Amino acid sequence: MSKLDWDDVKQLAADFQRAQLNTSLQKLSERNVIEIVTKLIEKKLITLYYTNDGKEYITPGQLRQEIIDETYLAKGRINLVDLANILNINHSIVQAQCNEIQKADKDYQIILGQLIHTDYVRNVAVEINETLAKSGSVTIGELTKTYNLPGDFLLSTIESNLNTIIKNVTQDKTDSRLFYTDSFISRNKAVVRGALLAINKPTQLIHIVKLVNVDLNVFNILIDQLINDKQIGGQLSNRSSLNSCMYIPHHYIKEQNEYIENFFKVNSYLEYDNLKRYNISEPVLFIKKHFASSLDSIVFLNSCCVNDLIVEQILSNVEEIVETDSLLDMSNVVPTICNDQDIADVIEHLFKHRNVNKENNLSVFLNSVLVSDGFLNKLKKPFGKESESMKEKCDALVKSGEYLKFLMKNSKKETLDDAGEKLEKSSGNKKEERRKKATSGKTGGGAQGRETKMKSVKNKMRNNKKEIDESDDENENEANSGDDKLKVIGKEDIKAFIEKENLLAELDLVEPEEFVDELCKTLLPELNKVGLQVCAELYESSLQNNSDKRKVFTQFETKVLSLYYDLILYSKTVKLFDSELKSQLNKHLLKTLANETINIIVVYLAKNEFEESPELSLDARTKLIGQINNPDIVKKLNTLIKAGNIEDFLANLEVVFQAIDIYIKKLDKKKEKSIVLNHKYILIDQLKQTPNDNHALILHLATLILFTIIHEHILLASGKFVYNILQHLKAHLSSDLYGELMNYHDHVVKLFTFVEGGEGVEEEKESVLSWLNERSERVKEVAVSYKHSGGK
Repeated sequence: MSKLDWDDVKQLAADFQRAQLNTSLQKLSERNVIEIVTKLIEKKLITLYYTNDGKEYITPGQLRQEIIDETYLAKGRINLVDLANILNINHSIVQAQCNEIQKADKDYQIILGQLIHTDYVRNVAVEINETLAKSGSVTIGELTKTYNLPGDFLLSTIESNLNTIIKNVTQDKTDSRLFYTDSFISRNKAVVRGALLAINKPTQLIHIVKLVNVDLNVFNILIDQLINDKQIGGQLSNRSSLNSCMYIPHHYIKEQNEYIENFFKVNSYLEYDNLKRYNISEPVLFIKKHFASSLDSIVFLNSCCVNDLIVEQILSNVEEIVETDSLLDMSNVVPTICNDQDIADVIEHLFKHRNVNKENNLSVFLNSVLVSDGFLNKLKKPFGKESESMKEKCDALVKSGEYLKFLMKNSKKETLDDAGEKLEKSSGNKKEERRKKATSGKTGGGAQGRETKMKSVKNKMRNNKKEIDESDDENENEANSGDDKLKVIGKEDIKAFIEKENLLAELDLVEPEEFVDELCKTLLPELNKVGLQVCAELYESSLQNNSDKRKVFTQFETKVLSLYYDLILYSKTVKLFDSELKSQLNKHLLKTLANETINIIVVYLAKNEFEESPELSLDARTKLIGQINNPDIVKKLNTLIKAGNIEDFLANLEVVFQAIDIYIKKLDKKKEKSIVLNHKYILIDQLKQTPNDNHALILHLATLILFTIIHEHILLASGKFVYNILQHLKAHLSSDLYGELMNYHDHVVKLFTFVEGGEGVEEEKESVLSWLNERSERVKEVAVSYKHSGGK
């Protein structure tokens, strides 16, 4: 190493030594300290709390110590809000640290936002003990107001310090929040005992409490102890209510019991209200307890009880009225204090427990009058079935026609009731019912002059007519509502007999008029029932034939009215056609339906019989007309059949109805619509059931169905009118549908033009039949599913 290099080394060593000997005077700035602390807190290496002004830090441990110190300075109880203000720390941090202190040290607890030490609790117990020593009693409610602490906390404080800090104190058994000292109990017990011993009559408990100025709960405890220890002679009644609770001395109870026993012995009854006036709140329980040995001989009623002596007296009176065929007003033989319910209870007791009614057959009127069967039989005898007076009254009713009016009125009522039941049962399946009826009927039909009758349609219309009649009858019944019973025997008849025989003169009835009215209400239904039987016998014996005639007339009336309504609806449809076709359809209507109508009328008037559909030739009908008592009423009708004017026929038919007492009711729009709809369904059902090889009938029914759907009218026409009807419907059908139907019509007509035995006829006929068979189902489908839209 050169000399120069060595000098450099020594210089460096000297500099280093000098640097080591120098003392460093550098310090950290406040900002650096803050940054370092903040970094340590962020890294969770230390835990510190800021003061509210942000100028100081405090550790959790130091904070807890300061909280404990402040609590000590506050005598063991401090509010957490005040604590946060004193320490200048956020309330939530103080709350959290107080919770930590409570967990770590059992001497601390938080109550209503206050930190409380056991020293404070001990001081509170001492103060409560001093309070009890001064006042003798204390309640948790009073302490809550004094210390501003929860009642449960104070209650547990007292209970935990009983017989330690708090001595000679008793907790109330009925109210755990009441405490009193033994000396307090002794002092008040003496006051209560003195007050009760001074009482010589029943006194309300509330008055005694006010008099002695003792707390009610304490008073209840003391009076129970005094009664149980037999230090006072008395008892309490009705303790469920303070206002009605009574203290009754024993000597008073003894005098009261003696009075009640003597009264019951002399009078044989006890009134509940009277017992209540003697401060017996539950009279029935008192009687059952006091007279337990003789309870079987006591009958408890609504307002009183009676003994066997009264019951035996009543029984002797009952036996007397049975023997003498008389009656007994119970209000005369029971105690005067008995009300109506008491009398009813006595009668029920006699019937139920003494078997009075089973042995003596008694009836009760006005809930208080016992009547023997013998007395009732006296009243019934002059109005019996074999009595002359009954026969005379019934004979007069039959001869005057009153009984007949009664029968007719009841007959209409029963008819309406039956019809109502049937309508209810059939309301859900009317459509199915119409179809079932259609299967057994007749319908207009046939081809090339062949005719098929339409009985089902007419029957349905008759049913509709019947519904109209029943509806009108129902309205008539409502308008003429009144008494449906026929009075054979009246109240005045029974009263007259009672007065004539002087049956009530010697009987002491409290309400004789009301009794007679009640008696009549009971007897009249039975007597009138007997009277109606007598009337029925007289009426049946004298008017048996008239009854049969009326039945025939009813059947006849229903039939011809149904045909009349059919004629009206069919004639209305005919007016839709031109004059020539209208004339032909009218003639067809007269020839069929009108002819049937006049046949039924002639048979009934001539023979007084009813036939459903009599078939008469012109000569036979003319002969029968000659047998009618007044043939003029139907002669004109018979001639109008040939005239071809349906309007004249209907007008004359109405005259005939008036002459034979048949009332015509006008059809309304709703019923007409229903008839048309039913007619359509019947035709559809018949069409569906028609075999595919019956081409003429298929075409006929399909044409009638289309006409009914389009015009909403029913039409009676034979097969020869099918072409004319199709021509009429041409304007309402599409050209394709019209052409299809006319093509089917032409083949049906062609089928009837073949001559048997002709050359090639059989082959051509088979071809036509094959063509028709293939299209029959199509024609059916068109008619059934057709819906009219108002145009082509």
